Amino acid sequence: MTSERARLTGRRRTYRVLTLMRDRALASAAEFALTHGTYVLRHVRSSPELAITLREWDPDLALVDLDVDDGDALELLCRPGLLRRVPTIAVTRNGEMRAKLSAFDRGADDILNVPFLPEELVARAQALIRRSYVEGIDLIAAVRFGEIEVDILARTVSIGGRRVDLSPLEHGLFWVLASNAGTVVSKDQIEELLWGSALGTSSNVVQQYVRRLRAKLGDDAKRSRFIETVRGQGYRFTPTP
Repeated sequence: MTSERARLTGRRRTYRVLTLMRDRALASAAEFALTHGTYVLRHVRSSPELAITLREWDPDLALVDLDVDDGDALELLCRPGLLRRVPTIAVTRNGEMRAKLSAFDRGADDILNVPFLPEELVARAQALIRRSYVEGIDLIAAVRFGEIEVDILARTVSIGGRRVDLSPLEHGLFWVLASNAGTVVSKDQIEELLWGSALGTSSNVVQQYVRRLRAKLGDDAKRSRFIETVRGQGYRFTPTP
């Protein structure tokens, strides 16, 4: 009914997306990427929470971390008694074909391997919405918070009107930090979200990319405006007014 009404009025609907992820940094990064579409987001951390929210909220799309091991979320999303089957993107750190086939057998419609860049999640969510509901979804290429504007298509950041071009990994690092604004993100979390695994205690790759990103943003490590180093813990993105 909602889809038909949107078609007749020429307006595109807002879609409800439910995310099940225990890792808050990953959940925040995924939710920040999805602000580039006309979505309303709700996050749960366990399968029991998922079961309750499915009954109360009737989501249009689900994003499920398969590595949450306290229950079988995919079966919950396909079980009898729901108002409808929920189209689902499964997220996993396991790249083995057997694990992917098992996820498809249990009801996943698409699989996204960690690490992934934000534009990949945006594109896959849009494609699954289109396949499931026979209508498109508006892409919001640029989103703004404070004086910063992020353009996911151009892969740029603008600060007070000054455009900053970023490499894919620099953009990914900005995305991870900005999506968790005000919260410390550890070196290990950054490594997992951008490279897929911890690179080892002796690796300084994260520090190198933080240094590059700071230079492009015009930030100063000693008097941080955007990216603060929290000694022994990681990095914290400071939201601008």
